[in-house]
Amino acid sequence: DSGVPQGIVRVRLIGGAPEIMLIRPKTIDDINYVVDQVLEESNPVILDLSFLEKESPANFKLAGEKIKQMRSNYGAEALLLSRCNDKNLIIIAPKGVSLVRK
Repeated sequence: DSGVPQGIVRVRLIGGAPEIMLIRPKTIDDINYVVDQVLEESNPVILDLSFLEKESPANFKLAGEKIKQMRSNYGAEALLLSRCNDKNLIIIAPKGVSLVRK
């Protein structure tokens, strides 16, 4: 896809399930792409926010605000998968795609 930011990994699940994308956003455009994937395409996205957290605190804060908006305004779910020195992984699923915590 020409509109896909660099560094995106797509996983297509068998049986017509949505794609799950893995992205390490570096710009606000990347974050906006994530919002589009979750809200418009109904694809879950795994985000690694470590780059934004270290390199652009303002964009990291904006990404957090957009995640909160997706949760409160659109019924998306977000779950922290891992947080360590070099990773800050969050999965965001659109409304209708359940994240099961066990």
